Amino acid sequence: MHFAGSIKVDESITNPLKYYDNNTEGSRVLIEAAVKENVETFVFSSTAAVYGFVAGDGQVSEEALTEPLNPYGWSKLQTECLLKDVSEANGLRFGILRYFNVAGADAKGRHGQFIEGPTHLIGRTIDAVRGAAGKLQIFGNNLPTKDGTGVRDYLHVCDLADAHVAVLSYLQATQKSETFNLGYGVGHSVLDVVGCVEVLAGKPVPYEFVPAREGEAPAVVADVSKLQKQIGWQPAYADISKIVQSALDWAGR
Repeated sequence: MHFAGSIKVDESITNPLKYYDNNTEGSRVLIEAAVKENVETFVFSSTAAVYGFVAGDGQVSEEALTEPLNPYGWSKLQTECLLKDVSEANGLRFGILRYFNVAGADAKGRHGQFIEGPTHLIGRTIDAVRGAAGKLQIFGNNLPTKDGTGVRDYLHVCDLADAHVAVLSYLQATQKSETFNLGYGVGHSVLDVVGCVEVLAGKPVPYEFVPAREGEAPAVVADVSKLQKQIGWQPAYADISKIVQSALDWAGR
């Protein structure tokens, strides 16, 4: 299972060479080593950023057009292409898992994110409400969404981990290669997340609106029907409150 990679959209725009080196070339080296050592099944952490702009309510299936808006998305999509080409040539089975917005911490408090200055929304919002950072910057308030702020599909990290085990078992049992979205199929806006943090933390989140960032879609939500139908995967934490509460608990440990 290949989880490693650089993941900051804004950084990929200012330093694309880092992303094509670390994400694409680094993956090529690892895939080459896997083939050399006769690895049979390769599970790759990809991203919903491969889809680019998504019209309407933002819901997207695995068959949708892949046209990323930033080098981060392109670096992951090129790795997907590498896997497919190597599979055709060498028979390597692969599982491509397109993550939506992974968040939260272990429900038992055993592990969570170790990162200073988090870039993902929930981590930044928690830092703001705890006074560990300045005001939360919300990128855009006039986007074509229900409240003008970006909409994303947030996925608890424990459900993500369980899905990996389920997908690996499926690939080994069926001898197939597959691409799956990993999300819940439910979108939450930035202001939804802010409101949830305020309720659970019991105090307001200081925030300000700033211009929308280049290279980000207004809304991206997973169509997870393929994962549910073929794998039978059922999440245990499909509730934004559970995700936020676990992250708050971890931050306050």
